[in-house]
Amino acid sequence: MRASRNRSAHVESSQTHVVCTQKGADEVPKKILVVDDEPMVVKMATDALVARGFEVKSAPDGYQVLLDAINFKPDLILLDVVMPGLDGHEVLARLR
Repeated sequence: MRASRNRSAHVESSQTHVVCTQKGADEVPKKILVVDDEPMVVKMATDALVARGFEVKSAPDGYQVLLDAINFKPDLILLDVVMPGLDGHEVLARLR
């Protein structure tokens, strides 16, 4: 993980990739839902995003993300593709 000078958070693993920019300190923190079945990936992404001022919630699987998407109303979902149960492709299809 790395952060560039324009305050972008760049988070990537072999299965996830996102670039997001927070505009200013006076704005309401953007909400990001991090979904992955690997706890270390969730922790690394969450720590990096929280340190940059984002409001972050995590979900361990595809079923939980469907509930959290309704209740948390994230601005962005960082979604793993390969997960047991509902994979990322199925979650995306249901969210649409």
